[in-house]
Amino acid sequence: MQKQRVKTSMSVPEMGKMLGLGKVESYWLVKKNYFKTIQVAGRMRVMLDSFEDWYAGQFHYKKVDGTPPGEKWRHTTMSVPEMADLLGLKSGTAYDLVKRGYFETTLIDRRIRIITPTAKTLNDLLDEYMSIYGVNTWAMSTYESRRGLARNYITPIIGDMLLSDITPRMMDKYYRDLLSVKTVSVNNRKPTSEYLTPHTVREIHKLLRSAFNQAVRWELISRNPVLNATLPKEEHKERDIWTAETLSKAMEVCDDPILSLALNLAFSCSLRIGEMLGLTWDCIDIAS
Repeated sequence: MQKQRVKTSMSVPEMGKMLGLGKVESYWLVKKNYFKTIQVAGRMRVMLDSFEDWYAGQFHYKKVDGTPPGEKWRHTTMSVPEMADLLGLKSGTAYDLVKRGYFETTLIDRRIRIITPTAKTLNDLLDEYMSIYGVNTWAMSTYESRRGLARNYITPIIGDMLLSDITPRMMDKYYRDLLSVKTVSVNNRKPTSEYLTPHTVREIHKLLRSAFNQAVRWELISRNPVLNATLPKEEHKERDIWTAETLSKAMEVCDDPILSLALNLAFSCSLRIGEMLGLTWDCIDIAS
């Protein structure tokens, strides 16, 4: 039985058809020496292995059969639109962040590609996650709060662990052990409890769950180790709320006009202190 010959080359028209190109552009690629060619019976042929190597290293041309280009770079870089989609950003915002140097980039096939994060430890992941995702999507107060949680309760305890060594069982134990960790004083304010409360443990879990989700998208890990974590039960205490009589009495005895205005706004508009301090004149319609 005769052995079937393995095809090692193709004609220029075959290559053009594979890429959906016309004759002129097909021969232009050959002229650019993007791949090796040989002469067979006076006709030019493109070496298949050379063509596939070129195809895997560029993003401009695409095969008509849908095989994605750029396989060499697909797991180590991403396009700006891909990054915007991952972080839930508008395309313009993503390009602006690239321009301002928030990401390490490289030029491939005349196109900007963002170098995919290569975090090895949990500390590496949190640094990249907060600098890329947190800085651009969280309010400043949220960013400072979560950075404090990471600095005080994650980094010193499990921050040096390799991402590959973090398991659901280990994280369950970590959450359980946090309840015996002493609360760190922030901005010289005395903590409300000596040890971490279930509420704070749950806030730490929210941060880690989001960071691990991002690590899965970046293909740093295959699954999120805290997705089905067992968390300490949180008891919700009912807060004491001022009655209408208490508010009326407070307004009577308040002799500071600015504080009186603040009290009025807080109760009539249900405003928090941050919302009140953020008010500007354009927020007020005196006519109505």
